[in-house]
Amino acid sequence: MLTALTKDNQLVIADKKLRKKDSYFCPVCHKQVRLRRGKILLPHFAHRQNAACFALLENESERHLVGKLAILNFFKGANLEGDLEVYFPAIQQRPDVLLTNGQHQTAIEFQCSPLSAERHKQRNKGYQSLKIPVIWILGEPYLERKLTGDKIAQFAYFRKNLGIYLLYWRSKLQVLEVHYQLKIDCSQKIYYQVMQFSTYYDYAKWLSSAQISVKASKGNLSVYRKLMKQIQTGIFYNSTNYRSWQNYCYVRGSSLMQIPHWLFQDLQIKPLFRQSNVIWGKLVIVTIQADYHNELLLEDYLNICRRITDLLGGPYNFLQIPNAEKWYDDFYKKFYMMLMQNLMLKIKNKSAM
Repeated sequence: MLTALTKDNQLVIADKKLRKKDSYFCPVCHKQVRLRRGKILLPHFAHRQNAACFALLENESERHLVGKLAILNFFKGANLEGDLEVYFPAIQQRPDVLLTNGQHQTAIEFQCSPLSAERHKQRNKGYQSLKIPVIWILGEPYLERKLTGDKIAQFAYFRKNLGIYLLYWRSKLQVLEVHYQLKIDCSQKIYYQVMQFSTYYDYAKWLSSAQISVKASKGNLSVYRKLMKQIQTGIFYNSTNYRSWQNYCYVRGSSLMQIPHWLFQDLQIKPLFRQSNVIWGKLVIVTIQADYHNELLLEDYLNICRRITDLLGGPYNFLQIPNAEKWYDDFYKKFYMMLMQNLMLKIKNKSAM
């Protein structure tokens, strides 16, 4: 950790100016800690062997220590007051950085190591109980891993002018990197745009003024072929998922390979489904045609959409985005319009749409 208390109860940040022979104490458990530093090692405080403390559970890496100190300086450059590792006893949490602007506080969590969604929700709930908003910034290890829909849902934010976006800190470049307009295509390939900022002033100015318009990506032959090859390979090698979807289609008189081309009209969408949105659409169509003969109540249609979403693994839980579940109903309604244009579909009650 980067902070400790002196014997006079003053909070200090580890640096080369401090004397090793002085006494320092953990702000969390108040046990004595040692100042460690070297020619290469970043100055930091460490508990003595076999010490029992909440702070030890975090197991911080050198990359994490360096990064959160840089993030503190990034935000303090905008005349915001910032502190490292402020401990909140009521929730037993300490954000990496706590920003203060008058009476308003914001917690910054710099995440380098893997974090389960459940632990993430617990930490968010703790800050919410104190009415402190939290900003999650991902470290470079997350850039080195393959980005998945689950991680987008876990860490992403949303603004109307940016769409879905993620925040990263690049330690070597000392910049905040924003991946925005995050979308996914029918083969599960993720697309986004990138901006980098070396000062918080530039980032805040961009956030408030950016006006971004991205045209929908229309279907093309290469993407169609890529998805069809995935399906064919999955069926050939008897993949559990593809076998299940193929059987679902087969008992309803169809095949997963029989996908209408109009399903590829709008390829890049919000990351809503754990599997291809085209496969989702195919299963919805098969259900409507076989089980309802293209004529059904509106509530039946919406229930089919939700049931197929569950069949493909269920909806994502967007931890940082309020009311994101509404995106699903919006997508179902948009798909309804596609069905009306391409199938002889009759909805008996249209008033709720």
